[in-house]
Amino acid sequence: MDPNWPSDGDEIVSILWSYAALRYLNIKPEMVFHSNGYKKDSKWLIDQFNNKNYAGLPLLEWMALCNKEEFAIMKKWLR
Repeated sequence: MDPNWPSDGDEIVSILWSYAALRYLNIKPEMVFHSNGYKKDSKWLIDQFNNKNYAGLPLLEWMALCNKEEFAIMKKWLR
């Protein structure tokens, strides 16, 4: 396995993908972004999502998974 994997971009996209999934499944963000995870930045991430600040959205668009105008509605879930 490549020692540089996952890249920062992969990690950012995975976090945003997870947020889209919890929205789709109608799960509270605190269940996925729990206080012991995400390098202790869970509250900050949830605050960003609540303010519609979606870091990584350009990558999800580039991967053809969603459109920024309709985020968090995914066009497809897998690359």
